[in-house]
Amino acid sequence: LSTLLGAARFMFNLSEIKAVVFDLDGVIWRGSIPVPGAVETVARFREAGIRCFYCTNNSRKAASEFSELLNSMG
Repeated sequence: LSTLLGAARFMFNLSEIKAVVFDLDGVIWRGSIPVPGAVETVARFREAGIRCFYCTNNSRKAASEFSELLNSMG
């Protein structure tokens, strides 16, 4: 993900990006373990004023459980 952010700097003017959508499973985490660089990448987007949204096709957990896991990662 940090590579994605670095590439985005060359492809886009970050000030033009209003929001990003991240898939959870395999992009933000694997199981309950953050993917290397995911937490830092989300933090950088937020620091740049870019809204971050999350999606998943995993129906095994309630939305509140996903929210708790995200919050526990920072």
